[in-house]
Formats: sequence, C-alpha cells, structure tokens
Amino acid sequence: INDYNLETSTRKLDSLVAYVNWLKSKSAPIDGIGTQMHISISTDTTAIKNAFIKMASTGLLVRISELDVIINTSKVASFTPTTDQLTQQAKMYYWVVRSYNKNVPASQRYGITVWGVHDPDSWITNDAPLLFDANYKKKSAYSGFVQALKAN
Repeated sequence: INDYNLETSTRKLDSLVAYVNWLKSKSAPIDGIGTQMHISISTDTTAIKNAFIKMASTGLLVRISELDVIINTSKVASFTPTTDQLTQQAKMYYWVVRSYNKNVPASQRYGITVWGVHDPDSWITNDAPLLFDANYKKKSAYSGFVQALKAN
C-alpha cells in the first residue's frame, strides 16, 4: 500500500499507518508500505525523516515508490534551472536516500524508484525533477543519489 504527500501531511501519514496496522490486525495479506515522494528542493527534511520512522514502525517493508525532486518551486513559465538549484536538488536526493537508509532498518528496506529517467519524460512539466537532463546527461542530482547509495 502506498500514497503521496505522506512527508507533507502528518494527518495523512498517521491515517495511513493506522489503516495499515488495522489491516494487519485483521490478518490482511499486506507486506509493505510506500511513499510517492514528489518533493521539492524546499521540502522539510524533518518531515521526511519522520515519515520514514512512522512507516518503519509498522514493521512492514518500506519503499519509496516514486521519487522526484522539483526545482521550479515558483512555477516560472519559461524555466531553466540555475547551478544553485541543481546543487540544492542534488543535496535533496542525497538527503532522502541517506535518511531512508538511516531511519528504515535494513531488513525493512524494499527499494527506491526514481519516477522517470530524464527530465522531458517526467510527468512534472516545466521543471527538471530527475537525475538526467534532456540530453540524458547526468545531472548533479545523479551524483547526489549515487553518493548516498554508496555511503550506506
């Protein structure tokens, strides 16, 4: 079972965790809980950490089922990311992966799926939320993601 905005809505997260625990109490065949993390460079990292901790508290497998990091938080119509924004995005990808690995026990980690390959394929338009640019060139986000995986 998975849902979106769990890192930005405590009420939604708590409700999903309560629902999962209720399902478990009824012997429902549920083995995992996931989050669709469509976040931005300005998403509260403490809230992300808390979401991982609460999901792990269920004892189920925990998965990031969809991950992308929005840069164009102002929704500028004609958008080209700056070097600073790309650096912030790399830091957020790094932080998410490190937080997942720190706050979800190894036995409960079920994986991380980045929600697309290169920016033009993203469902998020007029932005650059993925690891590769329009020419399939690795962005700094790619390096941040890989460095976090290697740090574990």
